[in-house]
Formats: sequence, C-alpha cells, structure tokens
Amino acid sequence: NLVQDMITTLPKLRVLRLTHAPFFSREPWNCEEDDQKRQWRHGQVATEMMRYLAAKKSPIQVLAFSPSATKFTSPGSLDENRHLGPNYYYVRGETTVTPGGGYKPSQVVAVPASRDLSARYAGESPILAPQARAPQI
Repeated sequence: NLVQDMITTLPKLRVLRLTHAPFFSREPWNCEEDDQKRQWRHGQVATEMMRYLAAKKSPIQVLAFSPSATKFTSPGSLDENRHLGPNYYYVRGETTVTPGGGYKPSQVVAVPASRDLSARYAGESPILAPQARAPQI
C-alpha cells in the first residue's frame, strides 16, 4: 500500500493515530457488535500493522485507533485491556516462541495499552488525546 509505505519513511514518527475505523462495512462503527469482538478485531489489525511497520524499519512504537467521528451515542464498556471503545491503544512489542530444536523465532506483536501508558511510552504525545466529544454522524 502506497500510504503505508510513505508512513514508514518518516524518520521521527513514533505515534500513529488512525481517525477512521479500520474495517469496511455498511456501518463503520457497528453499535450492535459486542465489545469483545471489537477488541479482538482491533488487536488483529494492530498486530498486522505493527508487523508491517517493523518489517519496513519504521520507528512507530504506538498505534492508536481513535475516531474523530462515531455513531456511538455513549462510550462502550471498559474491556480487560482498559480500552473504552471506540478508542484502542497499542505499543509495539516482541514475542519469542520456542517450537523445539533450539531455534527461537521472534515476531512483532501489538501489545494492548491504556492511553496513559501509550502516552508515557511515546513521550507524552498530544496526538493520543481523545477528542473532547467526537461529533456524531
């Protein structure tokens, strides 16, 4: 993707905040979808994005999904990662798997983090601040 490739070339970009939902459906923020499913979907997208960015040697360490407009009339419930939908925050991490034979492959993962932890990790970046009140669409 051209946009992703362009983003990876920015040497000082440590925080990436996406202001649009990463899913394409008839309703970008499906209010009927439960919090756990939404959390799982964001985590999967975040991990794939972090792996791509790391493979391209991007310095991005924090990924935030924080829409500037939403169909939610009230925030969702706090999930076990301390995310309050539709805002999800991840830091880049690494995991090592030992399948046997002594070889220990490692891979990049998106580690769920609270907004406060993400901000500390990114050096108090103001871009992580959620909208005071996202406009309803």
